[in-house]
Amino acid sequence: MSEIKSFDELLGTTDLAIQEVDTSEWWGGSVFVRELDSEGFGIFIQLTGASGKSTFDSDNLAVICALSMCDKSGKLLVERKGWKAAAKKMSERNFNAVSAVAMAALEVSNLTNSKVDEAGKD
Repeated sequence: MSEIKSFDELLGTTDLAIQEVDTSEWWGGSVFVRELDSEGFGIFIQLTGASGKSTFDSDNLAVICALSMCDKSGKLLVERKGWKAAAKKMSERNFNAVSAVAMAALEVSNLTNSKVDEAGKD
């Protein structure tokens, strides 16, 4: 294992997992999701963990999609400042596809119900 020698070198590394998700309901293809970064995780906790509940509704699934959909290299498809508008549009899409994308994003982010509960207690 090599030693990281600077903060810039650290920031240049890729540390977010990426997963391909079948979205045949949308256009017969697939979309990529990446692990939530710290900012995305913070938004997720505000939506689900702050109230102490580990379940969330279909609107929150759309938010997870907006926060995690990316290209093959991990570049987000939605700019961070536009996640609310994108989530609104996603909530009008096929529920099965939105649910599959959101669940894959939660899985790749290692966000199980117990981890969500723990994070919401902070």
